[in-house]
Amino acid sequence: MISTIELYNERNKVLGYIDGSSVLDKKMKPIGKIDANAIRDKDGVALLNISADGKLSYDFDGPGSPGYVKEGKIFDKGDGLRYAYRPKTGEIIDEMGATRVVVRGDTSKIGDRELIGIASIFFNLFA
Repeated sequence: MISTIELYNERNKVLGYIDGSSVLDKKMKPIGKIDANAIRDKDGVALLNISADGKLSYDFDGPGSPGYVKEGKIFDKGDGLRYAYRPKTGEIIDEMGATRVVVRGDTSKIGDRELIGIASIFFNLFA
C-alpha cells in the first residue's frame, strides 16, 4: 500500500492522514480503513464497496449503484462529476472546481481507492 499521506483543507489546516490502509484524523486516531473492495468506518462497517471495474455500491447484494470511480474521478449514477484528483498539484476538487483537499507526501501513490476513501470518510460521499 502507501506510506503516510497528509491531507489538508483549502485553508492549509490538517484534515487527517492516510497511513497504509488506515485513515486517521488530525490527531492520528483511526477513523476508517481502505480495503481492497470497501471503504470502512472506524468500526469496520462498509461505507461504500468498490467493484473491480470501479462501480460503487452500499452493500454487495444491494440493487443499483450510487456512482463509480474512473481515472481519478468520482461520478454519480447520472455521470455527473462529484470529485476529481489532480495528481500534478495534489488537489482533490469538487464538481464546481473548488479545492477540497490538498494531498501532501508521495502523491503518486494516490489511486482511485484512496480518492474514494478520502471522499467517503471526510465528505460523507453518497451518505
